[in-house]
Amino acid sequence: MTITTIDKTNIKPKNDAIFKAIFGTKSGKALLEILLKDILDKEVNIIEYRNRELPKISATEKTKIIDLLVRIKEELVHIEVNSSYSKIIRFRNFVYFAGIILLDHKIGGIYNEKQKYISINLTTKMGKKHKLIDVYKLQNDDQEEYIGNIKVYEVNIDKAKTLCQNGDKREKVKHIAALGMTEDEIEKYKG
Repeated sequence: MTITTIDKTNIKPKNDAIFKAIFGTKSGKALLEILLKDILDKEVNIIEYRNRELPKISATEKTKIIDLLVRIKEELVHIEVNSSYSKIIRFRNFVYFAGIILLDHKIGGIYNEKQKYISINLTTKMGKKHKLIDVYKLQNDDQEEYIGNIKVYEVNIDKAKTLCQNGDKREKVKHIAALGMTEDEIEKYKG
């Protein structure tokens, strides 16, 4: 019988299971608050972690487990870690996000327009054309808002890592870049 050791120099938080193990626990709450503060550009206080399993609509439907779902003040924040970038992954994440919004409204209940819904996609392999953080809203061609309480943030982990390697010292960049770095790489850039 061979026992394999884990090479911790290759473990990166952009991996779903590792991300959930670090940020999806009470002990990781402070780290997640820092990351969300950097992405949302405001102070963040997580009020609660929500159930990550979305209910099935039919018996034949497969189980859908999202990466993280947290409540901060009047916002419900859905977080997905994506190890690659494609339109189908974007669509899947949006379907999960729409399901979360639907579940948050009770049948016959009053729609609360103050309730905000945020989806954050932490994504690698997006390419250079994307900014560090792209923010998407529902609006028309004249930039007139259709629905003001829904936003999607797409975070380019590789862009953050490149910026960090090129000398960008902003905390925001270092925190996001760390999601795609090994422990050795983090040590190199944390100064």
